[in-house]
Amino acid sequence: MNKKKKVEKSGSEIKKKRKLSEYNKFIKKQMGSGMSMREAAESWKDHKSGLPVEHRTSVRSRSRNEEIEDALIRNMIELQKVHTDMAVKFDNLSKEISHLLALFESTARTFAKTAPMGEFEKDKEFLEKIDRLLDQNKVLAKGLTLMEERLRERVYGSTPSSTMPPSQESISRPDSGHPITTKRPLPKF
Repeated sequence: MNKKKKVEKSGSEIKKKRKLSEYNKFIKKQMGSGMSMREAAESWKDHKSGLPVEHRTSVRSRSRNEEIEDALIRNMIELQKVHTDMAVKFDNLSKEISHLLALFESTARTFAKTAPMGEFEKDKEFLEKIDRLLDQNKVLAKGLTLMEERLRERVYGSTPSSTMPPSQESISRPDSGHPITTKRPLPKF
């Protein structure tokens, strides 16, 4: 029986592909599920003898899955430790804030009961002194103004009728028309 058929087309020979054997199909299927070649060959023997074939994963993939599970478990344990630590720290923080609020409340009560009246009196005295100084400053300013007017009367003669003191002359600015005032020096005695 000739397994190879030769077909001639335009002067060249084309060989048809052979079909995979049952063994090759079985091995391909087992290796696709993660078995090694050795494990697939052993399961072929079981298959040929009529024993049920276990669809088992390879030792490598099984150990890889176990490694992943172990890593996940370790990470979950570490995460739980971190969560526990954070919960403890938050409890401590809330206690500290409660103590701080209690301190503020007791300070406010103490301050309200024993308000320093002496300081209010000192402030009041200080404000009265400043008011007296302002009044004295006004009196001195008025006295100086009157002295200046009398001095001007002696030096320049009579008092001018305008509101502008005689020591200032009005000169209009040519571009805007607003008056510019210049000061003459006061005479020395």
